[in-house]
Amino acid sequence: MVIYEKEEGNPFATGNDYQFNGGVDGKIGITNDLILDFTINPDFGQVEADPSEVNLLAFETFFDEKQSFFIEGKT
Repeated sequence: MVIYEKEEGNPFATGNDYQFNGGVDGKIGITNDLILDFTINPDFGQVEADPSEVNLLAFETFFDEKQSFFIEGKT
């Protein structure tokens, strides 16, 4: 939650303004073999970034997937 303070000379900044920000992750089991995963307003700041690498070769560089959504259930 962010509280905006009153600014002198600004009639729109009265000090009574609030901003709420949140998100939801969820799972719903539809059948035994089907699960619905959903996210509302995700926080991408929690996602681990791939390492920076300069590749001057003719071949692409592949990195392992780290996001739990994509690796869940894999063996």
